[in-house]
Amino acid sequence: NSVMLSNVSEIYEKTGEYQKGYDILTLAYQRAEGSRKIISRLCGLALKTGNVDEAIDFYDEFMQIAPKDPNQYILRYKILRAQRAPIEQQIEALEEYMNWRSCIRKPV
Repeated sequence: NSVMLSNVSEIYEKTGEYQKGYDILTLAYQRAEGSRKIISRLCGLALKTGNVDEAIDFYDEFMQIAPKDPNQYILRYKILRAQRAPIEQQIEALEEYMNWRSCIRKPV
């Protein structure tokens, strides 16, 4: 099942075998399309395997299914960093994340 495959993928990732982790997670994705957790992890593993274009595709899919998920800012930052985007753009992505965090931490 997709949970078991995701767990196996995580083990590969933690041991530095990113391509194997990516391949296993792709199988999990095929069994649980629309899982934002799997899509987010696929984005990160695509970056770790040097495939920025695939990471962008997964990021776009992530944004379609979870446009309000704050992990979008971290994923965007990681993609910008992998693309060696200007530091200002990278900082902007992190500032957006920090702005989101400060909004949810306001006392009631």
